[in-house]
Amino acid sequence: MKDEDIKKALEDVLKDKGNGYPAKGKTLLGPAAFNTLFSRFTTSAEKLDLDAPADADRKNLARVAYRDYPARFDAVNDKIGEFKVEDLAPRDKQATPQYTNLKEQFKAKDCKEVRSDVVKVLGIGNKTHDQHGANFSTPQTLRQIIDDVLVPIKGDKERTRIEKVLKHWYKGYAVVWAS
Repeated sequence: MKDEDIKKALEDVLKDKGNGYPAKGKTLLGPAAFNTLFSRFTTSAEKLDLDAPADADRKNLARVAYRDYPARFDAVNDKIGEFKVEDLAPRDKQATPQYTNLKEQFKAKDCKEVRSDVVKVLGIGNKTHDQHGANFSTPQTLRQIIDDVLVPIKGDKERTRIEKVLKHWYKGYAVVWAS
């Protein structure tokens, strides 16, 4: 299967709330979880009239899930299913931020773009508030935007990873995690 077909079927799996994949946070893809994902992926591919996945597509699915969905899936013991992450294509390199001045204030209409840049740099999912109707109605500083983006982040490993990225790109930003 082509990567674009894999992504279509995987997106279909992820949007179906009945499949149990959380909208926030990561799913650890150990062997059993990966087998379940592949089964659901196969069902979605058939539903979308895509080529039926073959056993060879298991590694392709693991590669796409690991490389293109870092905010949704993570490895267990350096493996996605039965595949070592070192044998999968590497995740894209960390993005370079367009905005780094923590005190810079952005007009409300520009906050969505700045937020999108921050989540790309941090390698996390972007919850732009579109789905629940809120919007950016007041100007915000980059520091305030980062504070907002960090609210849903859980887990010591993920927080440690994000702290390293913040320290590297956003000089002077001190993380205070909510309990």
